[in-house]
Amino acid sequence: MINKKYKLNLKEYPNFFHQFIKIQSNYFLFFYRKSSQKYPLINIIVPKKNIKKKVERSLIKRRIYAIFRQNLTLIPDIKIIIVILPLIYKLSYRELNTEICQKCLSKIPKNN
Repeated sequence: MINKKYKLNLKEYPNFFHQFIKIQSNYFLFFYRKSSQKYPLINIIVPKKNIKKKVERSLIKRRIYAIFRQNLTLIPDIKIIIVILPLIYKLSYRELNTEICQKCLSKIPKNN
C-alpha cells in the first residue's frame, strides 16, 4: 500500500466531478487538480456496482497504488482521484501500468 501521507481525503471534495480536470480511459476516469502540498495526493474509487467481489476491488486498488508508489518522483504535485470502470479487471499489471503512465500521467502538464 501507499503511505497515508499520499492519500487524498475525499470528504474535503464532495463534488470533485466539477472541481477536477477529467481524463477518460476505457478502464477508468482520471481526475486531477493542482495541490498545495509538495507531493501528490491519490485516492482510488472502485464502485461495488462495477466490481462485485471485495477481493477483486482490493486487488485493483493494490495494483494501482503500487504503480503510483513506483512513479512518485515522476508525478507532479497534484491531487488525483481515479474512478474504476468495469473493464479494468481484464488488464494485467503491465497493461495497467502502461495505461496509467502513458495515457494519463503523460497528459498532465508538468507546470500544472
